[in-house]
Amino acid sequence: MKLRDYIGAISRAAAEKGQRNGFRRVLTGAARLARSNPAELLGNIKGIARLSEIHDQELESWADPDEVCSGDGRSRFDVCDLRIWLRLAEAAGVAAIPAQEVARLEEEELELLLGSVQLPKGIRKSLAEGLAAGLDTAEGSAGRKDLSAFFEQVMDLKNEDHASAGSKAETARAAFGKMESALDEVPSSWMVRTQYAGSGNLKALVGTGLMLKADDTAQVRPGFEIGGGWVRTGNRRIIDFSDPRFLQTAIGGHKPGISYLARPWAQPARYHEGEDLHRANTPLAGPGKWPAEWRVFVRGGLVSGVANYYGWTGEGATAANAWNAIRSAALAQRIVDHAEQLGLSAHFMDQVFIRKTGKDTEAIEMLDAEWPEDRMNCTLDFLETKEGIQFLEGGPAHMPGGGGHPCAFAGQGTTGHPMRSVARCEGVAYQCMPHVNLGDPATWVDGEADGCIDDWAAAARLAAEFKEIDLEMQGFLARVGIAPECAFSAAPEV
Repeated sequence: MKLRDYIGAISRAAAEKGQRNGFRRVLTGAARLARSNPAELLGNIKGIARLSEIHDQELESWADPDEVCSGDGRSRFDVCDLRIWLRLAEAAGVAAIPAQEVARLEEEELELLLGSVQLPKGIRKSLAEGLAAGLDTAEGSAGRKDLSAFFEQVMDLKNEDHASAGSKAETARAAFGKMESALDEVPSSWMVRTQYAGSGNLKALVGTGLMLKADDTAQVRPGFEIGGGWVRTGNRRIIDFSDPRFLQTAIGGHKPGISYLARPWAQPARYHEGEDLHRANTPLAGPGKWPAEWRVFVRGGLVSGVANYYGWTGEGATAANAWNAIRSAALAQRIVDHAEQLGLSAHFMDQVFIRKTGKDTEAIEMLDAEWPEDRMNCTLDFLETKEGIQFLEGGPAHMPGGGGHPCAFAGQGTTGHPMRSVARCEGVAYQCMPHVNLGDPATWVDGEADGCIDDWAAAARLAAEFKEIDLEMQGFLARVGIAPECAFSAAPEV
């Protein structure tokens, strides 16, 4: 319990400090640039304006959750939106851990709840002087107009409109009331997340193997506990709307507004154990256990591979792991096939920027060849529960320019600088290769994969030793080129 409290507290503190420092670096950098090279600042502003235009146009083309399964609306959708993935899973007949929207905040409500940004006086003075100097030296009326607009936008972070202060205060009180009452009828055994991500504290505690159910909490100080997407002050749970990960994942690349979703905590059927790599070489080092969870990688409408989500854990290439991995892959393919039948394609803003700015021609060529824009490219996560394998969530594919984490596939087929390499994510990855440390990307290069990564044929043969490979799994394996006679001699059920 004490270890969980400590991890929860330092995770939250580190995230909030990083958020503050990141904002400060952006503003101080802008101030220095405005003073020393206003022409370069103007160029940067124009670049930002172009990205903003691309961003807004792309979001306008994306379907809303209620539209995505209609078959006659917009075909592009946000690959990160859980609400959409749950609709697709239901339409495809794939069991999923449910979620219900318990509250929603629009951008203005969230801004008012979080409060205005307080810039230190010295930074504000330097920024104002630098931008004013830039206005004087900017060439042409268009340049002065762009810098002036940027100046006004930044300084408005501090300047309150006193005439509307009462209205804003009322809006903030109403928004806080929604956060405060949203969980009154939600069991404490449920977790809360946004449509885009789980909370930072949930990620930290589950990632270190210290949170096995939603009512495992971290007590930061007496009278204040952090749970799975919520905080408790006294006896009442409140949605943790200020969680840094909630905010970071909702900023940019998504439609405005945050929906808060409550989900029951599904009881895992199995756990994978191991030494926690996050706590290695620290006084907190030790073992943990993690739910048996599988990440399925989809490229151009076809599953290419499936990996143990917590790649540092487990027993490697076992029959049970192989069967559950292939079963997860088959369920993922069913969801993807249904989406493609509707003409849908999943999109992540990072790749939209790469394609539409046109600067990185090598990355664009790779994307077009392997991850075509009009096809389904994504990762789909599945959990082994006591009710069977269930769909958990979807996200971006592992592809050039950013996206889903490769998990146990880290390093597969990669050469050169690992931060610019994309793993192949093909076959079944039970564990990371022995030389790969997921905490150190410099180790994410190809190497000996025996007992860690199988091709589909080897995984299918191993899976048949666990229990019968059903017809849907056989159909999926046929899609990836594995003939029935290679794998499907059933062993007694374990």
